Amino acid sequence: DRTADMLGIYSKNIGRKAFIEHILNELDIFYFERPEILIKLTRFRGMIKKDSQEGQGVLLFISHFGPNTGIIPALGNAMPYAQIGLSPTDLIKENNIMDRTRIRSLMIKERLLSNTNTLFLSQETGLRKALNILRTGSSVGIAADGRAGKKFVPARFLGREAYFSEGPFKLAYMAKALIIPVFPIRENNRIILYFHEPVNAGMDQLNRDEYISRAVQNYIRCLEERVYSQPSSYLYFLHLCRVYTREKYNALFRQL
Repeated sequence: DRTADMLGIYSKNIGRKAFIEHILNELDIFYFERPEILIKLTRFRGMIKKDSQEGQGVLLFISHFGPNTGIIPALGNAMPYAQIGLSPTDLIKENNIMDRTRIRSLMIKERLLSNTNTLFLSQETGLRKALNILRTGSSVGIAADGRAGKKFVPARFLGREAYFSEGPFKLAYMAKALIIPVFPIRENNRIILYFHEPVNAGMDQLNRDEYISRAVQNYIRCLEERVYSQPSSYLYFLHLCRVYTREKYNALFRQL
């Protein structure tokens, strides 16, 4: 019927846009040869407000949404900044299903990331250093929807039961840091980086488990709002979740 036809067209348009966005996101890495170009192309919206406690660190939740790699030079230029994550080399070692193009792209990314004014911390060994950085009042970025981790928190996401690593939320609790979700969107040949309101403000009185549960729910609401408003910017990550979780990584959803 007409409704089904409209939904089909809508889905095709999202898929087409997601493919284009993914290619542009991959090409951003070549600007790292001259990071000043990405710095000029990136604009901040709703920057971190100075209503946090003196010396309080900020944990930026950078989801796998939009051009999340292209914003690294601008963040490193704007503030003392460190990024936690799997290195491209580690990612290649842990996956045996990547094609040659993807492997080559990741190796180029690792080489060029050294050109940015950002401290990169290993997801396996850099958490203690990240904790110390946050306690000095600086900023650390982490992918809060990433699939690495040992303990996961169940929650409803996009209408299904999903699992989010408790690691980023536990880090925020231990460092007493603000959690600020950020969402990069490509608009008119620029990258607009939107800073959300803190999702853990006023939660100091909660114990750790209560804090993590509440923070996860608050973060998911922010992420869902962005995904529903611009699904093409998250579609490729959902595709990767289907592919990689068949191998080793923890599944985002209970059922693929």
